[in-house]
Formats: sequence, structure tokens, C-alpha cells
Amino acid sequence: AAGKGLVNTACSAKAALLDSEQLKSWKVGKRLKGATKKLRAPYHLCSSGYFWYIICIQMSSTLSLLVSPFWMGGLLIIYFGGTDAGTVILGGLLRNGMDLINTFILGLLSLFMFSLITYMAFRDTPIGEENPSYCNTLYQCVGSHMISGIVDGSIGVLFRETLWSDVPENIFSNSNLQARSLMVVIFFMVWQYVILNVFVGLIASAFEAMRQDKLFIDVDSMSKCLVCSRHMYDFSSGEAGFQHHIEIHHDPLNYIFYLHYLKVTPDEDLTDTDVAIKKIMTEHVIPKDRAKWLPANKALSLKTQQAIEEAKDEERFKLLQNLQAAVADVLLATTAAAAATSSADPD
Repeated sequence: AAGKGLVNTACSAKAALLDSEQLKSWKVGKRLKGATKKLRAPYHLCSSGYFWYIICIQMSSTLSLLVSPFWMGGLLIIYFGGTDAGTVILGGLLRNGMDLINTFILGLLSLFMFSLITYMAFRDTPIGEENPSYCNTLYQCVGSHMISGIVDGSIGVLFRETLWSDVPENIFSNSNLQARSLMVVIFFMVWQYVILNVFVGLIASAFEAMRQDKLFIDVDSMSKCLVCSRHMYDFSSGEAGFQHHIEIHHDPLNYIFYLHYLKVTPDEDLTDTDVAIKKIMTEHVIPKDRAKWLPANKALSLKTQQAIEEAKDEERFKLLQNLQAAVADVLLATTAAAAATSSADPD
């Protein structure tokens, strides 16, 4: 008995210890959840582009009043955030932003490579009396090539009149000038026909992709329900139709009003279903998880319509069975009458 009492005491102590540990873990989890909930709003605010857009407008307005009216030029950002044309241009640039940056880096590397070749091989080549020094140091050479390449699209302007007056008479004369002329032609072809066209192609493809996305969204919004994602052809056999479904049964505004109702209504005034949906919306961050309560690929009108169609099919099947039975009876009666006639008249 004493041993049994000691065992029960030990079990009770262990259970109390486990309960206290669970209570501590529950309190810690609750505190972490509360801290996460508090940090969620600042995170969404700082990650919003519209927030920084408003900040830039406010800073430009304040600096133009306190420092100089020239800061009013910063308000030109409204063109990219407040007009359709500016939004489209900004969206096209941001869509292929990394590709544009990589292409720009490739252009800078090509300029550096050609400036390095010029510095090592052609800095002592006569360039004319009127042409100022452009390649005494590597830094000066790189800067000159970047300015002439980006502004003029060619490094031939660095050599001025000598590029045209010192053209070799034949293939065996003055190999240095021939190599210089060939380098200028190669740079022009690489810069004008490759790098600049890559820039244009990336921007054009971005606008084309944006147009395709907008077309897809327009077609999808007109042919599918925003709530249940069922196609309009699924409602073609019903009496109400697709338009009645998206305006009455699955009106998106009704769901927005319902979410506002969940937000402003105390939990004690909500039903169990409302509380469960509110819990899903508050505990999950990923949009896919927060949309679990929506009737994805489901519609009560389709279920009702399906039940009606099943009832009609069952009625048709019964009619078919009755028709088959009637035909079988007629055939049986005809066969019996023919047999009776043949037995009555043996000839």
C-alpha cells in the first residue's frame, strides 16, 4: 500500500510538472503570437510601395516649402503613381528590372574592356592636334570611353579626324591603325546592334507580357466566378444563368461586407461558423491558407441544378423502362396470337 501510494504521488507530481510545462509553453506561444500580430502591421506598411510613394510626395512638399521651391520637381513622381500611362511604364521597367540591370552591367563591362584595349595598344597613336588628351591614365581612358560610348554610341569620336585621314592604303601598311579602325567598328556593332537592341527587346517584351496578363485577367474575370472559380459554361444549363450567379449567389461585395462584419463584431456576438472563419483569417498569413473557407470550385446552385438533372434522368430512365416493358408485352401478345392462329388452322 505504501509503495502504491508513492507511485501515485510520483505520477501526480509528474502530471503536475507536465501541466506546468504545458502552461509555460502555452503562455510563451501566446506571447509570441501577440508579438507577431503587433509586428505584422508595421511589416505590411513598410513593404508597401504606396506607403513610400506617399512619403516621397510629403518630403518633396515639405522641402519645397522650407528649403527651395525647386524641390517641387520631386512631385513629378505623381506621373508614375497617379496616371495610367506612368503606371504602365513603371510596371514595364520593374517587370524586367533585373534583366535590364544585368544588360547595363554587360554594357559597362564592354566599355571597360574596349577602354583597356585602347589604353594598352592605342594611347600612343597620333590622334590629331585638335583632339585633347583622353587616355593618359586608365581612369581617364575608361571615363572617356563611357562618355563617348553612352552619349555618341561610338568611340570613334575619341580619335577625331585621324580616324578618317589615317586610313591605311592597303592591308600591309600601318597595322596599328588598321587594328584601331577594326576595334572602332567592332565596338559600334556590339554597342549599337547588340546591347542597345537587348535593352529595347527587354522593354518591349515586358510591355507585351503586361498586355497578355491584362488580357488574361479580363477574359478570366468575364468567364469565371471570382469566388468559386467555376466557368460560365457550368451555369449555361440552369434557369438563372452565370450573370445571376455572380450578382446574387457569389457577389464579391457580399464577401467584403462579411469580412468587415467579422472584424467589427465582438466574438461573443458571432456564431461558431463566424468564429472559425475569423480564426482562419487572423492566424494565417499566407493568402492561400487564409482563403480555405471560401467555396472554391463549389456552388449551391450547381448542386441544386445537378439534383434536378439527376431527378430528370431518373424519371427518363423509369419512362424508358416502362416503354420497354410495354413493348415486351405487345411482342408477347403478338407472339401468343400468332401461335393460337397457327394451332387453330393446321393447313
